Amino acid sequence: MNVSRDHIPLVRQARQGDAEARGALLRIVEPRLAQYVGRLTLDRDLTTDIVQESIAEMLKIFPTLKDPERFWCWLYTIALNKLRMHYRQRWRRRETSLTGVQEDWIEARSQDVLAELVAQELKEIVLRAVGQLEPRQRAVLTMRCYEQMSYEQIAGAMGCSQLGARVLFHRAKKTLTGLLRAHGIDKGALAVALLVFGKYSAASEAAAAGVSISASTLRVGFWATLAGTIAQPVVMAVLAGTVVAGAGGVFVAAGGLGDRTAGPATVVAEGPRARAVAPDGSCWYYYPPGRADTVMIRTTDRTVAYSQWLQKEQANYYRQGGTVYIRNHRQFAPDLSVWRLPTDPPALRAFLTAQDGQDPDLDSVAATPRGLLVAVAQAAEGRRRQATLHYDVSMEDYFRHDWSLGAAIVDQRDDQHRAGWTCFTIRGHLGTEPIAGEGRLPLVAAAVRDHGPWLKLAVGNDLTLCDAPAGAELRDRAGALLARYPGGSLFQGPGRPWSGLHTIDTIRRDAARAGIAFTTRPAPDGQRVEIVLHGPQTRITYRVHLYQDWIETIVFGKEDATIGEWTFSFPKPDEVEGPPTRKEALGTPAPHRFPVPSPSHSRGPTSGPQGLWLLRLAEGSLTQ
Repeated sequence: MNVSRDHIPLVRQARQGDAEARGALLRIVEPRLAQYVGRLTLDRDLTTDIVQESIAEMLKIFPTLKDPERFWCWLYTIALNKLRMHYRQRWRRRETSLTGVQEDWIEARSQDVLAELVAQELKEIVLRAVGQLEPRQRAVLTMRCYEQMSYEQIAGAMGCSQLGARVLFHRAKKTLTGLLRAHGIDKGALAVALLVFGKYSAASEAAAAGVSISASTLRVGFWATLAGTIAQPVVMAVLAGTVVAGAGGVFVAAGGLGDRTAGPATVVAEGPRARAVAPDGSCWYYYPPGRADTVMIRTTDRTVAYSQWLQKEQANYYRQGGTVYIRNHRQFAPDLSVWRLPTDPPALRAFLTAQDGQDPDLDSVAATPRGLLVAVAQAAEGRRRQATLHYDVSMEDYFRHDWSLGAAIVDQRDDQHRAGWTCFTIRGHLGTEPIAGEGRLPLVAAAVRDHGPWLKLAVGNDLTLCDAPAGAELRDRAGALLARYPGGSLFQGPGRPWSGLHTIDTIRRDAARAGIAFTTRPAPDGQRVEIVLHGPQTRITYRVHLYQDWIETIVFGKEDATIGEWTFSFPKPDEVEGPPTRKEALGTPAPHRFPVPSPSHSRGPTSGPQGLWLLRLAEGSLTQ
């Protein structure tokens, strides 16, 4: 990175509170930062805003800068984060993305910087091509070509590995080359185009004179080039950092990617076609660090890309063409077979195969608290590749969908799913006992922290069940503790949509773990599915709305008779939480304003209930 070391003493003095040094540093920072940000935004007004916000943030957190020699990289990271926040807010407001250079930006630049180098037509072609790049691509080109930052520094600024930075730079060059070629500029003129843009976007003629693009600057290395040019995204992620180990079709990593983990980080094996993956598609399973029970699933084929982007913000969405659709429900198999995970233990796999006859033949992978990505793609002649990366890849460029910020957004969610959580009520009977309950259900993983799952259920006057993050309890009529389980135990069976799987899959997988056979049948309306669990004495029939992704009813039966039925309802968020209304202040409570239960801290058993607790409750053996 081209940084004069004369600035280092000034940075040190400014950090220590020297007002004169701080003023001198700001006079150096503002024009250089404006030049950097201007190359990212191509928007004068936005550049001014980002520069001002970045300098204010710099002054606020100056004491956190531990190494003055990393000052410029640290400052550029602040500016980049401010710009990311701006584009994130644009996404939420559905503003039109910057897909071309602002006209006033083009017209306002000094015309004599490049007057002797290129014609006006070429300047405008280059500027418009750069303007069509995604912001991350403009950022990496600016850092590498004009700030002379190393890939290590770029990785630190963008929050990815060095390989990820190299791949992003390669993609940015490739995209810009394609945009230039569309205007008749030969692909060999990339360096000239970058030089043109660098000089034209410089803050002064002196700064423009210092711009140069060397061949070494444009190099990314063999593996990054390979990773950036592979057509299948999953294979691109797999091959980065691997070597061929033999003629048997097996790829084995020579070492951990970015030295993030000891031992082989990637194994790619050829095998029979995986039925869960389309012939021309891929499927990724991502487990965020520290959350082995939460998975993000991404599937792609030639026309549609489906994702649960870490179940944050837009949550479950898919792209078709230039439109992104945000929806309530997670993905389910079109044939309603049970969705498999590569982390499934052998016994669970065998039971599910016996139930639905499907065998995706996924290689078994152990969960890890460090983060896990398992990618499966169809290869030629019906064979597949499967890869495993044992670290957090959420910030890697190859993990993200390269969707334009200008894509049309169609939000198909209801109020509950837009909020990310919902409360629910349960009403019905079981035998002669009335059932009354309420609870809260996070609909995405991001809502678990602030709107975690809880359940309180009264079975007649004799039994109360309570489940909250602190623990689950069963109490008798007198309030005596009958059993205590880990928090979340009573959500085994009713569904856990925040886990990343559709409700029809969590129900059936829970039954399979308990060794309970099941059948699945679509309802005539095409909107719902019925799942029947065949217990030793009792059967349970769930009716699940596929596109709401929640349970509507649970029916209990023995032989040909119905012995119980529960109905679920889901009030809107504004009916559940928030400041009391005027009626409530006068003493009339809202019908769905539920207090979160607080299980006692008394000691008791901490293992989960044996088998499915709903079956045991129906059979009268839950408290035994």
